[in-house]
Amino acid sequence: IEVERAFRVEPSEGVLQPGQVVEFTWTFLPSSAGERIERWAQLRVDKSVPGGPSQGCDTTVLEVGLEGLGAPLELEVAPRRVMLPGTLTSGGTASRTVTLTNRSRAPAHFDIAGVGDGVQVVPASGAVPPLGSLALKVTFTAGEEMGAVQRRLVCSVQHGRPQPIEVSASVGPPSIELLTTKLDYGLVRLKGSATLPLTIRNSSTTCSVPWSLDELLDYGGTLPTTAASGAASSRPGSVQQAGMLSRNVSSRGGTFGGSGAGRSTGGGAPLPSSPGDDGKLSPVSAAVLPLPGPHTYILFEPASGVLNPGQEQRVNATLFALSDGLHRSVVKLAWAAGQACLEAFACVVTPKAVISQPKVDLGVTFLGVTVKHTLSIRNLSLLPVDFKFSVDSPEDDPLADLKIKPDKGTLAPAEDLELQIRYTPRAIGKSVVLGVCDVEGAPEPTGFMMTSTIKGLDVTYDLLTPDQFARFQARAAQQQAGRMRRRRDDVENFQGMSNLPPELLSRLSSHKQASSRHFVANFGSAVPLGETRHMYLLVTNRTPIHTS
Repeated sequence: IEVERAFRVEPSEGVLQPGQVVEFTWTFLPSSAGERIERWAQLRVDKSVPGGPSQGCDTTVLEVGLEGLGAPLELEVAPRRVMLPGTLTSGGTASRTVTLTNRSRAPAHFDIAGVGDGVQVVPASGAVPPLGSLALKVTFTAGEEMGAVQRRLVCSVQHGRPQPIEVSASVGPPSIELLTTKLDYGLVRLKGSATLPLTIRNSSTTCSVPWSLDELLDYGGTLPTTAASGAASSRPGSVQQAGMLSRNVSSRGGTFGGSGAGRSTGGGAPLPSSPGDDGKLSPVSAAVLPLPGPHTYILFEPASGVLNPGQEQRVNATLFALSDGLHRSVVKLAWAAGQACLEAFACVVTPKAVISQPKVDLGVTFLGVTVKHTLSIRNLSLLPVDFKFSVDSPEDDPLADLKIKPDKGTLAPAEDLELQIRYTPRAIGKSVVLGVCDVEGAPEPTGFMMTSTIKGLDVTYDLLTPDQFARFQARAAQQQAGRMRRRRDDVENFQGMSNLPPELLSRLSSHKQASSRHFVANFGSAVPLGETRHMYLLVTNRTPIHTS
């Protein structure tokens, strides 16, 4: 069978046996899309006698009309617009899959044009089988171009229309996430400190980002311009008009700046988008802030650094409470392409403790005799306080020793603690001893004052006759047995006792003078020879001092 090149027949030649039926398959192969071809196919046979010499197939016995139209090959591309998710940073990559689907019965040969300039396609060329599909991986790598980036690819199909593929991506500078939302220190003791963690993370997976942390304070007043601060305010970068003050605490060491009781920018003026936008937010080091007095501040450790791609770092934010009251500030995390902020809160509490009896008068005490007394100390603040006692005296050489137990410790909020006081005189005279209580964080110490008049040994002598001595013994026995009470106004009731009230001192003194006289043992004028008479010398120690 003879046909044109656009048509093929199978089989194109052969031997037809007697009674045999043969099927022929016609295939149309257009050379170009849109081409219309009309041809005739002839069936020729060899009419020579079987077994004889062949004359060739020169006799046409059948003609078949063939007609065909070359249609373009349809190759579907899905999706035609590739939107890469998220925002890429320089060097970052993102990939999406594009599917080629061949709806025809012929293989679709394709080639992707426009590859390069950050776009890669795998595979970039090949063939899609008839009625089949093929997946392409489109990868975009961000470069230095920022913003919305567009790339156009063209899928050229043999014997088909070209298919465009749009690739869109968003490219931005690297950024840092502030994972901590706020710093709430709660109650902090004056002159104490508190530390909270602050976590930051590099959201870029390809770029390293330098960063720094600062504290912004709303001073809300005019900075002083006195002669003492003139040298500092004349330095480059100093600020004379109050506003939001930024301090790099890593460079200031122990110098303070700003006010610890200002208001947060969250409740006041909005934070400028960048330092210096409105003339208030200025990167001022504490070395050039002429603010008087100590102020509460936050120290970051570390205060700056470089985050590697995807790295997360914890920063210790330590608040040093140097001024009483509410502290509110804004913590700013800054990097080359932006900044993030959070608020910091703290309530600085002044520790306060009181003694139940600030002034203790022991009256008359005696040399070497220890007097015990009980006091209490109470915590009036909302935080635990640490206290420590020391002994002091306005005299260079105190006349008494003072011991306090416990002499140090910690008091919970509103706690009362009993103090055991031991006061031991060691010299005669008017004694004043101070128990000084230093409360950690308190601006001034508290304590108590203990006073007394220290007396020495007081001994009286009485010369008694036997009758007088007998009555003395009888009265002493009755008093000891409880059958007789001493008179309330009897001076002897107070002899030898400590803590005597001042009004009895004069009476004791006059009694002592009366008893300090010379005695004469008078046994009578007519004592018979050989008779023995007795008189008794009564020695009385009228103090609690042990003697021999």
